Amino acid sequence: MQYDEERFRLLARQLKDIELARRSATESVTLAQRLGLPFGDDEDWEIHIAIPLRGTEGHPLIAKNVVRLQIRPNPDWQWELNARIAERGEFSESEKKTYRNDLGLLLLGCGNLDAFPTWLRQVREKNGLDFDTGAADIRVGRKRAAAKLIAQWLES
Repeated sequence: MQYDEERFRLLARQLKDIELARRSATESVTLAQRLGLPFGDDEDWEIHIAIPLRGTEGHPLIAKNVVRLQIRPNPDWQWELNARIAERGEFSESEKKTYRNDLGLLLLGCGNLDAFPTWLRQVREKNGLDFDTGAADIRVGRKRAAAKLIAQWLES
């Protein structure tokens, strides 16, 4: 019985190490580390960013003209980018594929999560959609310091 318990614990540690290695290899964790976000190696976190189109009325979370980015340290679901312009349509992409692009936007693309601020500028220049990063709603749970670092990144 003792041997079975030790073997089980060894296998459990190995699985945890494999999962942490998969997670550490994601572009979402790489971005969080580059930005100096205060997340632990095995902490479960999620970032929600909602940026309204400049001049949009109402809160970014319920705005009709908005771009949203969700980021997680999950190797199977790292990020999802969505944009909606009420009269023109929607855009939706993840690190795996593009789901919809009624708006004809450039793709951010896998491996380019850290270039999101550049993507926003390109969307403004090429598509005339000026998303107001200064009015962004950034949710990172109780990590207010992380939200400030993300706001700085958006302005970079």
